[in-house]
Amino acid sequence: MSLTASLVLYSNSNIVFEKAIQSFLNYDDAEKLIIIDNSPIRLNSSYFINSKVQYFWTGRNLGFGAGHNLAIHLLNKLDGVHIILNPDVYFDPSAVSKIESVFIDFEDIAALSPQIKSPAGEMQECFRLLPTPYSLISRRFLPNSIASNLATNFSIYKNAYNMHDVPMIPGCFIAVRLKLFIAIGGFDESYFLYMEDIDLIRRMAKFGRIVFLQDVFIHHLHGAGSYKNFKLLIFHIISAIKYFNKWGWIFDSERFNVNKKFSTLFKEHSSD
Repeated sequence: MSLTASLVLYSNSNIVFEKAIQSFLNYDDAEKLIIIDNSPIRLNSSYFINSKVQYFWTGRNLGFGAGHNLAIHLLNKLDGVHIILNPDVYFDPSAVSKIESVFIDFEDIAALSPQIKSPAGEMQECFRLLPTPYSLISRRFLPNSIASNLATNFSIYKNAYNMHDVPMIPGCFIAVRLKLFIAIGGFDESYFLYMEDIDLIRRMAKFGRIVFLQDVFIHHLHGAGSYKNFKLLIFHIISAIKYFNKWGWIFDSERFNVNKKFSTLFKEHSSD
């Protein structure tokens, strides 16, 4: 099974994204990494001329999802395992090896995510139920002490174990079965930034399992840009509106059924 990856850049620091590139290239069986550079000024790196790297400068910001869709088009492959990378992640080759083997062993898996850790080794709480307007607003705008209480059932990370089906995985590192990604049309490009990962996983979940691997981990810097930058906050709000317009604000039967199923499941496991 071939293993490829894509990375979308936008004026990122070489110190950050070169670590992500090197992490992928350190895996001996890595076939190809497609780098889409959306920066207004072309970035430069010695990694861009590596034999396993294909670099493409767009000259304009296509957005996260559109950038990865372009990478898949340039990749010109129809099957295999493909990893959608953030520039601010890094990992050991053994993590990629385990991920590839899981896709081989379990043909019903559509997408998966490993354990996410901070550079200091702290677990990042990324595995949650499908978002509701209320849960997004509470986590973004209410004080942490209140939001954390309101979101107790919204977060499922602490109940996850070895390999477990989950309703949603974080967008910083998504490994997908390429043929399914292509079959559903890749990312919905109407999202410029934020929420496109949730939308993608919901569509992929119709064709296979969404899995979290607890015994495989990567490191993620987790900038949380929309908490610090007003412009990014606006992008986040716009994307949230598009998401709920598409899937439903109050009436979303699929969300209700999925969240009910996993809330019950994780409560059962937590009480064992």
